[in-house]
Amino acid sequence: LFTRNLAEIRWEADRRPGHYLREARPLAGGGKELFIVTADREESCFLVFEQPVDTRGSETSTAVRLVQIAYRLTKRLSEEGAISPVVGAKLFVFFQTDKETHTGVIFQAPYRTTPARDNVPEDDEFNRQLVRQSADLLVESMQRLKKLKLLTLEALSALPLDFERFAEESFFFPAYRAVRSALQ
Repeated sequence: LFTRNLAEIRWEADRRPGHYLREARPLAGGGKELFIVTADREESCFLVFEQPVDTRGSETSTAVRLVQIAYRLTKRLSEEGAISPVVGAKLFVFFQTDKETHTGVIFQAPYRTTPARDNVPEDDEFNRQLVRQSADLLVESMQRLKKLKLLTLEALSALPLDFERFAEESFFFPAYRAVRSALQ
């Protein structure tokens, strides 16, 4: 989902062929629509919004790393696709971790992980910065959804709006706070 250069993979294992195909279509005004077909012919569509990681003061790498947010679509936009919440969405660090976001969108960024790469330390300041930047991107993406006429009740149900899941000290509280503020 979050690869930049991978468009297609073909393989064979135990004499069974496999195929993964990914198409990206840029959207006017920012973001892109992704269409993915997997080996079992399952089709998925997503809207992905991204921005470079703000590394001022915390990183020295010159490589462009991205904070990204993906919304699941029911089908392609050209076929009148709509936002559909991702059930049990987990945080991605290029691959899915075990960390639940308690939202219906997928967050992806170069978080610092545990050695097993299955979780993200919440007390790491760089990770907290990435959550804050993801919160800003989430608000920007809501504005794009509104312009695309996709900010429906179903789309709103994907956002971090459940105050019981986002206590002030919780890891994803900045996302909750940013969305609440944007909607007021």
